[in-house]
Amino acid sequence: MYSIANKRNIGSLTATLFSPARVFMLSSMVVNGGNYLYNIMLGRWLGPGEFAVAGLLITLLLVFSFLGMTFQITTTKFKAELPETERSPSVHWLSKIAIYSGILCASLLILFSVPLSKFFHMNGILSLCSFALCLPLYFSMSVSRGSLQASEHFYMLSGSYLAEMVARILTTIVLVLSLNITGVSISFSILLSVCAGLLFTHLGRLPKPTLVYTLSPALRRGILTFFSVTAGYEVVQIMINYGDMLLVKHYFDQTMAGLYTSMALVGRMIYFITWMVVMIMVPGILNKRKRGEAFLGTFYQYVAYISAFCVGTTAASYLFPEVAVTLLFGEAYLPIAPYLWMYALATSLFALANMFIYLSLTLDKYPAVMLAAGVAVVQMALYTEFHDSFGQILLVQIISMAVLLSIQMLYFIRIRKTI
Repeated sequence: MYSIANKRNIGSLTATLFSPARVFMLSSMVVNGGNYLYNIMLGRWLGPGEFAVAGLLITLLLVFSFLGMTFQITTTKFKAELPETERSPSVHWLSKIAIYSGILCASLLILFSVPLSKFFHMNGILSLCSFALCLPLYFSMSVSRGSLQASEHFYMLSGSYLAEMVARILTTIVLVLSLNITGVSISFSILLSVCAGLLFTHLGRLPKPTLVYTLSPALRRGILTFFSVTAGYEVVQIMINYGDMLLVKHYFDQTMAGLYTSMALVGRMIYFITWMVVMIMVPGILNKRKRGEAFLGTFYQYVAYISAFCVGTTAASYLFPEVAVTLLFGEAYLPIAPYLWMYALATSLFALANMFIYLSLTLDKYPAVMLAAGVAVVQMALYTEFHDSFGQILLVQIISMAVLLSIQMLYFIRIRKTI
């Protein structure tokens, strides 16, 4: 009897420790660590000048990943909320839209590759054109990931992110060593890594409708409305997250742009770790809401975790900036050390504001997005006036993100009793 009970207790403990959500969080930490290892490897390998080109391609991938997140969040929301008969047709419809949108974005990127390469001081257009090929695949993968996220299949979701990260690191090493062409090698490694992530999600196994079911006009409008608002917010996030990096690439020389890119990629660690928390939070809140259960307590818990993480990271960036920069990128990047804590603080403020915005968006409270858009536009306008130094750019970010967080918290207090 004792042996059987003991085995049951061990099995229960194992199930708790290795629950899908915990495994996803652990794998997310591994993926983020791998991505930063990738950036650090390139930074040390190439030096600040050449790293500016590599950093631009990585930044473009992150920019389009926000657009892909539009498909992922929309798929997650409607698959979690809709009845069984409407889930599969909705997912397949979104998958078609994703492919067409990817083709459109790729075509525009290729069409405007010449002026873009001149704006960002790139040598040739081949890197941009080869990068564009991954966009239809990336958007399709985002729908598949959203389907897994809605069903809380975090094991498969974890595998997709891990496969993409590992493939990017390995293919970059092979291609850069064999071709010795930095931009083209990195763009092709991005393409191959997206293929690896897509294959792991088994896009062909997306649930197929067993019954002939046509989406009602009302449902289509509802999906398109949420999709449009979410897409608008992803554009806002692009402006907030990457507007500074893109403009620095334009306003500063290659070496300075490479230094700023390395600092920004270190600061992004805060955002992407908090983003993984949001990915777990959203389906959990949606499912609790569907069952009529209270969910604000869960939200407060996540906010507390992220706040503690942000405070710790910002404090470490302030106390040990030179140690962090030297260990990560090497002595060639030490000029960014005095600014590291400022970037960490700005990113922390945005990460916290982002949690309130996604809660509002999940609950169909769209004014939160409009408020964020207003702050993003003002921030971009301020960049064009105040860009004489890294300090000016970062001060603009800190003030803007402090305002954004304050506005989102006030809006949340206003709507709290209605959700």
